[in-house]
Amino acid sequence: MPLSYSTTSEKILYVSDRLTGRADVWYRGNQHKHLPNEQTKFLEWDSYGRLKNDFMEAHQNHQKQREAMQTMLKHYQGKDEPMVDYISCNTVHQLIACLSRESLWEHLVNSIQPEVRTHMIRISIDKDVLDLVSVSIKMCFHTIANAGSTLENETGREKYARTEF
Repeated sequence: MPLSYSTTSEKILYVSDRLTGRADVWYRGNQHKHLPNEQTKFLEWDSYGRLKNDFMEAHQNHQKQREAMQTMLKHYQGKDEPMVDYISCNTVHQLIACLSRESLWEHLVNSIQPEVRTHMIRISIDKDVLDLVSVSIKMCFHTIANAGSTLENETGREKYARTEF
């Protein structure tokens, strides 16, 4: 910002003219909250600092949402990662990322261990059932967690049965 802009009004006008996309939409949607009277053609925040803080607060969540989504979409269930840990991690990120049901379901199904996917097919969770399950986010998590936990329990019993005493 040029140093010659010393008043709050000048700073706000300078910044507002340069906003684009979501930032511009936010500014235009919030400027009526700060207009001192009907004749004023520009936004009057108490100070440039307050405008800056309001802007950062409004856009910080979008950044956190993007970061959570990127972290979540990069997370694949590790070979020895228990299903409960995998689901827990994805649940935490989903609370922030807010993926659509379809995107969440696609991510969960594609990022679990292949054995869990195979198990889901083996226990007759076919495409039609999976489409029904994806109706709610809670059911997405529940179905994957249930299939994974069942497989872990079966695998654990097999390992236990093969152990020689």
